[in-house]
This record gives sequence, C-alpha cells and structure tokens, in this order.
Amino acid sequence: MAGSHSSVPRHDLSSTKSGSSRTQGLEPSIRSSGDDVPRITECATAVRLVRKGKRIAPSPKARLRNSLLGTLGLLELANAADFAANVWNNVPVQVYVKVLMACGGTLALVLTVPAIIDARRSWNNICFLREHRRRLRNEMRQRLGDSLPSYDIDAIRDVLHRETGSECINRFGMNVVMGAGAFIIGVGTLMAIWDANHSVWIASNILSGYLGNAPVALYGLVNSVWCFHLFRKAQKHKRATAEKLEGHTVLDQLHRRFLSTQIYAAASGLTTLLGGVGGMMTPTLWMGYVILIPVIVSSFACSFWWKKRLAYNRPFTGRTLGLEESTIILELEYLAKMQAKLEAGKGVDQIVSDPHCLVALLDFITQNDMFEDFVISLAGDETISDVLFTSSPGPLEITRTALLELPPKLHPAVVDSARIFINSYSFQRLVYRERYLCDLLGSLISGNKDGSTALEKN
Repeated sequence: MAGSHSSVPRHDLSSTKSGSSRTQGLEPSIRSSGDDVPRITECATAVRLVRKGKRIAPSPKARLRNSLLGTLGLLELANAADFAANVWNNVPVQVYVKVLMACGGTLALVLTVPAIIDARRSWNNICFLREHRRRLRNEMRQRLGDSLPSYDIDAIRDVLHRETGSECINRFGMNVVMGAGAFIIGVGTLMAIWDANHSVWIASNILSGYLGNAPVALYGLVNSVWCFHLFRKAQKHKRATAEKLEGHTVLDQLHRRFLSTQIYAAASGLTTLLGGVGGMMTPTLWMGYVILIPVIVSSFACSFWWKKRLAYNRPFTGRTLGLEESTIILELEYLAKMQAKLEAGKGVDQIVSDPHCLVALLDFITQNDMFEDFVISLAGDETISDVLFTSSPGPLEITRTALLELPPKLHPAVVDSARIFINSYSFQRLVYRERYLCDLLGSLISGNKDGSTALEKN
C-alpha cells in the first residue's frame, strides 16, 4: 500500500512550532478571488492512473470515493424474491407458481452481481482507510516522541472511525451478507420448481426459508446497533458545536450535516432491523412480505440519501499539527462562499483570479483537490489525450508540470477543458470537502470539550 502512494508527500511536523505559526503549518493556501484558506487535506499535483481496456481510470485505492452503486438499495428486494416458493409451498406446484418462482429466483441471483461489484469498490475504500490509519499511527508515535500535541490526530481518527465503520458495516457488510442471502434464496427458490423430487423440494424449503434469511436478520441487528452509535455521535457533535459556535455563520452548515447523518442512521437502522424480522417471518407467515414492502422502498431511499447527502471523496489529510477550530471554520466559510457564487451562475470567470490563464486554472483545480478528476476528464479529448497519455500498458503518472509542458498549441484546448470542468464539476467537489470538514470540526470541538471536562473533574 505504501508504495502505491509514493507520489503523495509525507507529513511534515517541523513546520509548526507555536500557536502563532499554526495556520502557516498547513498546506499552501488557496488564492482565488482574494481568499487565503489553509489546507487540511492533501492537494495532489500528481495523479496515478491505470488503464482498463481503452479507458483511463484513477488508482482505486488512492482516496476515499463516493462510489456506492445506485442499485444497492434493491438488495432487500432479493429478501422477498422467494414469495412464490413460501406462499404456495404445496406439491404439486402449479404452472403459474413455477413461473413466479423462476422470476423470483432469477431476480435474487441477478441482484448478487451489483453486490459483488459494490463490495469490491467498498473494499478499495477500506484499504485506503487502513493506509490512512497506518499513517496516523506513525505520526502519533512521532508526535509522542517529540512531546507535540496530538488533539488534531484524535479528531481525524474519530472521523476515520466513523468512515471505517460505515464502509465495513453499512456497505461492505451489507454487500457480503445480503448478497450471500440473495444467492441462497435465489438457488432455493429455483430448486422449488422441481417439486417431483422430494429431497430437492425439502432442500429448497431450507435454502429459501430460514437459512437464506437468517444472515440478513443478523446483519439487521448489527447494522441497527451501528446506526444507533452514528445517531448518538451526530447528536453529540450537534450539541457541542451549538454551545461553542452559538450565532456563528457556519453553524447552519454543521447542523445540516449532522441532521442528514441522523436521518440516515435512524432510517437505515430501522429498515434493516424490520427487514430481518420480516425475512424471518416469510418462511411461515405471508404477513412478513407485507413488512418487506416498505422495507424495500426505505432501503433504496437510504442508499440514495447516503450517496447524495452523506458520502464524499477525500484524499489523505495534510499537515495538521496545531490545527485549530478557526482554521476549519475559515475553510468552511470559503466553501460556502464559492458554492454561493456557483449556484448564482457565477462560473469560472468569477471564482478564478485569471480565468484564461492555464497556471491560474490549474492552481484553482489542484488547491481544491480536483486534479485527479480534471486529468481523467482530459482523456475524453483526443487531441490532448494522444499527447498526454502514453500507450505504455503500465500505470501512468500525470503531473501538473506535465500539463504546463504540453506543446503551446494545446494550451488553448487545456484552458477550455479546465474552464468547462470548473463550471460543470467544481460545485460537487466543494460540497464533498464541506461534508468532510463538518465532520472533522464536529469531532475537534467535541473532543476538546471532552478533554476540558476531564480536566475539570480531575
């Protein structure tokens, strides 16, 4: 893992020594539209790409990605795919029932495909988070050895804990457990078609009955406990920030974020719990399928909410020694200002200091953590891609310098591509950063409050 991120700069702990230099100890600041904002996450000026056939794709484990499949919410539908096998569980099986069994069993098996695909995507995120945890562990040892403060690492690790738990339980766990359950239910439902063979009929009842539904019920219990933890954590952050930042402009941003988390946690926990109960009822009670109807709808809604309102892309954190709440607040204010300009239709001409200068455009893109996405967008321009992307089968590394060193005749095309990219995609990237920073600020303020309370008690 460490080798795959060799182009990413390591943390520098020597640049910040006192409170007066805390803000300066972070990554170089943004300078667009007159705003100076310190960097909390790494701003890569190089990106490693891999070839997938004729397509150029980013290294899958280079960052946390909002890569949830939209069809994942339909996994609960597989829980009800054995409807015909359980409701008309009689021998001989009628022809129309066999047709329904064939449809239900096939549907359950088909739904295992997106579960496998999304599980692989989620695993890439888990690998990234493990690497980030390893880096933080090493930095913590260095801080302790140098007698330097580590409250910023504690806050980052708190967010990392939530990210890891959500990936492992809300996503990877759902894919594995419900995907396996869908496969078992699908096989059992299809086997029920061969009612003439008593042994096959008995086996189908076992597979499409409790054996197929038990893992889903167990997952529902585990997920509901995790979601309860998420809900309480968001509530804790909401109270801490409301007390600390009363009347501050960023409070609305923070509370929208925490409320979105609580809505998801409550809905997801209740949905999977009811899904498990309904699934365990279906082998003997048809009323279980009545419970599964709202569960299926709610499951899809939860996945949609997660992808559109909660998840985000982010790189590794940057140099955060001496990180203060005011630093994150400053960046959140900047993000709100940029989003407001973009929503008002003020595009690249209003948010970049020199909107027709390639250097200024690349500065804005790299300093707002959009370089990887921008480079991938250039693959769609044959004029640029033929020169920029070599035909070598191995990994490609594209740097900011490489873009600036393209032949001068290509610079207008790169400028046009950058302007289009900023106008079309920068808003969502800014939203992603806002989501992460809201979580980080909540953890930082809550952690500082807990530390102060502990000192008072002692």
